[in-house]
Amino acid sequence: MGDNNSEIFERLSRIEQIVARIDERTSSHSAAHADHEDRIRKLELDGAKQKGVMAVIGLGASGLVSGLLWLLKHIFGGGN
Repeated sequence: MGDNNSEIFERLSRIEQIVARIDERTSSHSAAHADHEDRIRKLELDGAKQKGVMAVIGLGASGLVSGLLWLLKHIFGGGN
């Protein structure tokens, strides 16, 4: 039974060493990850602004066309 415990502790020790090496190698990735998140947020914000501009342009164009059609209808007496 004691032999089995020592084998378990040896394996745990090796796992701890491996995890420590992985942490060491990946610690620099968190800074790069944060940079990517900032860039993605900026791109999403730019996309949202562009969609807003297009919506305002569409609203203005539809209002202008509606006004022109109303004016033409009243000038030329279309319909009742």
